[in-house]
Amino acid sequence: MEPALKSVARNLATVLNAKKGYAEAAEVFGLGDYDEHLATNPLIEALGREMLKLIEDYEPRAEKPVLTFLGADSTLYAAFQLQCEVEGSPAAFWIRMHTILRYVTVEPMAPGPDGGRAPA
Repeated sequence: MEPALKSVARNLATVLNAKKGYAEAAEVFGLGDYDEHLATNPLIEALGREMLKLIEDYEPRAEKPVLTFLGADSTLYAAFQLQCEVEGSPAAFWIRMHTILRYVTVEPMAPGPDGGRAPA
């Protein structure tokens, strides 16, 4: 896997795990407080918009980002796919957020044999 993708994934995880209001130097940095369960469409849409804004603002290497909600699973994770360009090449990232703990993981996605993408 390319070092740039690992670096972008690490920075995205840092950015998306930050909680709004906890960074004294930039109080708008981080995700807002989502106290309700992430099962409602308006809440998922609001979270997705906020995540995309953070990606655009704090990870400039992820150019032309598009964030898609993939669904939630029985382990209480909500899954998103980020498609973008990194260093001029198509890239994709698997973003998972625990719906109770609000912990976010980010992994680069590798192209699959059928042209689709899967977590690397």
